[in-house]
Amino acid sequence: MTNCAGDGSAPFGSVALDDLGNICGTTFAAAVGLFGIVLKVDPKGNETVLYRFTGPPSSDGANPGGTLLRDAAGNLYGTDREWRFAVRPGDLWLWNRLHK
Repeated sequence: MTNCAGDGSAPFGSVALDDLGNICGTTFAAAVGLFGIVLKVDPKGNETVLYRFTGPPSSDGANPGGTLLRDAAGNLYGTDREWRFAVRPGDLWLWNRLHK
């Protein structure tokens, strides 16, 4: 994390690996928005932001932390300071609030 525009800072919690060798994780903060991101780093070191938390007053929470889990379908599960969330793969990764 270089803390450039769109990049995360303060990596937090354990990472999840997928079948293609990508590393998925979270950062507690981000250069843009300051509320953290869910990211993927491929085996070549290319970083992709999968989800950017917008923080209060939105309803998507902020500052993800703890362990990021991945299921067999590629869905990622984690927690932030308010919610438990799922990030689902696709052309556009979708964030879902699971419960508080």
